[in-house]
Formats: sequence, structure tokens, C-alpha cells
Amino acid sequence: MIALVHGTGSGWHGVLAGAPRGAAVWGALAVAFQSVIWTYYGYVDAAKIAEEVVDPGRTLPRVFLGGIALAAALYLLLNAAFFNVLPLERVAASNLVAADAATAIFGARGGKVIAALALIVVLASLNGNVFVTPRVLFGLAREGAGLAPAALARVNRGGTPWVAMLVVGAVAMGLAATGTFADLLSLAIVLILLIDGFVVAALFRLRARTPEAPFRVAFFPALPVLFLLIYAALFVGSALAQPLVVVKAAALLGAAYGVSRVATRA
Repeated sequence: MIALVHGTGSGWHGVLAGAPRGAAVWGALAVAFQSVIWTYYGYVDAAKIAEEVVDPGRTLPRVFLGGIALAAALYLLLNAAFFNVLPLERVAASNLVAADAATAIFGARGGKVIAALALIVVLASLNGNVFVTPRVLFGLAREGAGLAPAALARVNRGGTPWVAMLVVGAVAMGLAATGTFADLLSLAIVLILLIDGFVVAALFRLRARTPEAPFRVAFFPALPVLFLLIYAALFVGSALAQPLVVVKAAALLGAAYGVSRVATRA
């Protein structure tokens, strides 16, 4: 609110030097949307612990819709604050816009405080992912599922899937050692576009098999079709702007599928 009140609105107008033109805009928008998708994507983590949620049929839809609404409101409000304080060129060149905006309002000390808070947020996000992601591997591997090696279903005396946690930690460290955050972000979002696209596309086949399923998708089939069209456009744009990232994502998915097939047959 301080930024909205005391800002000059300098970021709401202007032209970026060297901005893409023509067909290149498509790829640039797809790359820009990677950070936007990452901003919103945390709400789905609630599904990873759905088995521990009381009355999931009632609770999870509220968590998902409420999480999306809250993330959207905060995202739009923060961006309005940034553009109200910083010129467009500085926003585009910034590595941490929130800290630059705080510096412009409160001075260097304010920027340092915001940078420290951003680090705490990152640590909190890492903590959450380390705890909820192994739950997915555990669910895939435990008796009855058989979609992952049985070792991933092992738990300690407290019920923690320790093998799955070690695997997730090792993979995370390996990914962190391969490149910059921007590279990992691009790879993660392309994987999200592919995996989530396949999941949503599967709704059509599942609905054909079980028309009386215990859950319903609002505005079916228009809403899933719109979702797939948007994801397809972003994927094509990513392929135009970052073809190597798309190749890596496809190779990673293919390798994961191959390892899974071998492991589950063993």
C-alpha cells in the first residue's frame, strides 16, 4: 500500500529498448510466463498430502481455489506496487524487484530487509517441497500401486518415508549443481507444461470410462480444452525461444519413464 500511495506510476508507461517484435514476441511471452506459472504453482502441493487431509473431497477444492485466488490477488497487487515505484526499464533489468522497490522507497536498508525476507521465503518453500514431494514417491511405490521401486515405500519408526526423502534431496542437489536458477526454472516449467498437459488430457478418457465419477470439472469440456490450448501455446513458444530446454525436458521425461518401467518390472 505504501508503494501504491507514494509511487509516481513511472512503470506504467514506457518502451523497452530491444524489445522483441513480430513472431519473436510469442517466444518472449512464453519465457516470461515461466516465472508467472512458478509464482502460482505452489497451491498444488496440498494434493501431495491429500491422504492426510480430513474430508479431502470438501477441503481440497477450497484449498486449491482459495490458494489460486490469494496468489492471484497478491501477485497482481505486488506488480502494481512495483510498476508504481520503478520505471519499466529498471523492472525489466532487476534480479529482485521487491528489494529494488523497497530501496526506492525506504533507502538501502529497506532493500536489504526485503532481500532477507525473500531468502526466508525461499527456504520456507524448499522446506515444504522436501516434506511433501517424497509423499508422492511413497504413494507410487507402496503396496498396491507398484508404480515405483518398492524401496521408496520404506518408512522409519515415526512413519517418515526416509528413502523417498533421501532420493528427493539427492535429486534436488544434483539439479542445483547443474546450472543457474533461471535454467532450472525454465526446465521445471517446460516439464510442468508437458506433465500437467497430459494429466488434463487424460480427463477426457477417464470421463468416457467413468461418466459417473465422484468429482466433476466445472464447465467440462470447455475449461480443460482452454487449459490445453494455453499450455500448448506456451509450450510452442518455449520451443521457439528455448529449444535446448525443451529437448532436455523431453529427454528427462523419457529417461524417467524408462527407469520406472524397468524398476516396476524387476
